[in-house]
Amino acid sequence: MAPSKVPPQSPPSFDLTPSSLLSEAASIIAKTRALEDRLAETLTPETATFSNLVAPLTADDTTAGSRTSILTLPASVSPDKALRDAAREAQRLLSKAATEGLARIDIASLVSAVHDRYQAGKEDLDGESAHLLERLFRQYRRNGLTLGVGEERERFLAMKEELQEVLTAAKKELTEADDGVWLTRPELDGVPETVLAQLQRDGEGDGERLRVTFRQGHYRPVMQNATLSETRSRMYLADCYRFPDNTERLETVVRLRDSIAKLLRYEHHAALRIEDKMSESVEEVIELLEDVKARLAPVAKAEIETMLELKRADLRERGGDIPDHDVDRLNFWDWAFYNRKLKRDKYAVDSARISEYFEVEHTLRGMLSLFEKLFGLVFRREEECHAWHEDVVLYTVWDSEENGGEFLSYLYIDLYARDGKYAGAHHVSLVPGIVESVECGPRRYQVSALICNFNKPTPEQPTLLQHPEVKTLFHELGHAIHYLVTKTKYAMGFSRDFVEIPSIVLENWIWVPDVLGELGRHYSLLSDQYREHWVKEQKSKTAGDISLEPEATLPRQLAEDLVRSRTVNGAHDMLHQVQLALFDLTIHTGRGFKSVSDIDLTRLWNTGMEETMGLSGLIDPETGDMRGWDQAGFGHIFRAYDAGYFAYALYDHTHPVLFYSQ
Repeated sequence: MAPSKVPPQSPPSFDLTPSSLLSEAASIIAKTRALEDRLAETLTPETATFSNLVAPLTADDTTAGSRTSILTLPASVSPDKALRDAAREAQRLLSKAATEGLARIDIASLVSAVHDRYQAGKEDLDGESAHLLERLFRQYRRNGLTLGVGEERERFLAMKEELQEVLTAAKKELTEADDGVWLTRPELDGVPETVLAQLQRDGEGDGERLRVTFRQGHYRPVMQNATLSETRSRMYLADCYRFPDNTERLETVVRLRDSIAKLLRYEHHAALRIEDKMSESVEEVIELLEDVKARLAPVAKAEIETMLELKRADLRERGGDIPDHDVDRLNFWDWAFYNRKLKRDKYAVDSARISEYFEVEHTLRGMLSLFEKLFGLVFRREEECHAWHEDVVLYTVWDSEENGGEFLSYLYIDLYARDGKYAGAHHVSLVPGIVESVECGPRRYQVSALICNFNKPTPEQPTLLQHPEVKTLFHELGHAIHYLVTKTKYAMGFSRDFVEIPSIVLENWIWVPDVLGELGRHYSLLSDQYREHWVKEQKSKTAGDISLEPEATLPRQLAEDLVRSRTVNGAHDMLHQVQLALFDLTIHTGRGFKSVSDIDLTRLWNTGMEETMGLSGLIDPETGDMRGWDQAGFGHIFRAYDAGYFAYALYDHTHPVLFYSQ
């Protein structure tokens, strides 16, 4: 690709203040409302057509969509609290306006008339336009088309507004959380020094304490490596007791969703949500989940027995008085620790050594190079990037010269954790892409953002990814690839239970030794400062001179050992996803209960997790009391995966453990 090429579309502007953000949101709302008013005044059910009704509504939605995601993005990424709060308010206002728009009987009746005409064969539409019309009709139906004007509609609008307010508050609690646990160095015995060096410190000498946050770059290494069970227990249970206000909010969310669904004449919220998915019915999904759960149960039981033997041997080696229940019970906080030991001892998987080959930025460049080869793309990092934070980098994405060299999209990448940033990893479509069309005008190019939360490197100490973090990066990049290569007339988005499939498929590259070899390069060879850091680390371990150089790329044997461990405890991993999906569908159907209001969400979560996973710790063995309310941190339920989390569990058909369990 010639370096002189200039993208045909400028990157979006992120130059926002709280007042400008809210002003722009209000302008978008007013413009849409004016269009709806004009269409309602000038069209009748007899004169409304796809071209004079649906097309302008869709064009307006596409134009608005090129800014609304940008206006709401600061809520989860901005370092400025005032801007985060303004973005949440904009999100609330935009959602309220969208609900009111979709609840307009005058516009809904016009859309219904066009839909009826198409169903009767009196409106000739191509497949994509027909799909758009069907989706739009269903949107209006799910937003009160059948309610008419009166008390029911007013109740519907009031409940929708309350629901949005509760969801906004819940997401704010998840995003703004910056809590952690203070632990001493003896309590953190076994945790790699590279992790400890990143932690906030308090005190000196024997009284020094280190603060372990719940960011994955801190939490996961402690759970995997801390030799003291008490330390892992303390971290795990502290995590379960986070977000106390979200426990009540989730109860409110479940109740409101159920009431809204029933008001719209749906059996339950899950039945309402299944309409915009590929899956045929809620019952079909539950049946599939229960089938997977049953097939995996004996495999999971064998996995637990293997882990228990490992735990017993470890406890015997440590000596001292060991309570009987500790010998015969595997706790949730035991799992990551003994899983690492099992892979190390039986499969020679040295997680720490492997991570030395996956410095985050080099790994990212390697993944982009792989996608270039797979899909005929070119990623070019831009020198200038005007985004929401100085850590963000910008890539322009093009077809390769062999494929025409066409510009495809902008891709923003925000890798590192910081205060005020949502702790999860996710992809965001900032500007929807469409091809040129009569209905929506000239082509618009996709703009995406990849948001991660890896520990930020220092000049001397790199960010090294554990293998599961490499998987996460592949997964989220998979979403970006899916969006940027898509070419459609309309920016409709994808069914929620399809959107995960491309990413799940692309994750499989982390199990190909040749790919791991290409991605992995020892971090000490990436810079002189990293080299000094590595030498210092080796001297502290060997107390002598360093005579051996690290292999430049990930050793083949390490890669093959890692791949051999792929199915180790695979049933456990899949059952965790299955249980999350079943919890999601249970609270959104009320199955097994007279109503959703009768569900004790904490008890349902804790008992379901213990029974499905075969692990202990969420229910006090002496009193039967519930420990924590971990469902309050189940962010997907608050972020558009309600009654849809099953996508993760059901569509990972590539996992070998499913075939071994048949």
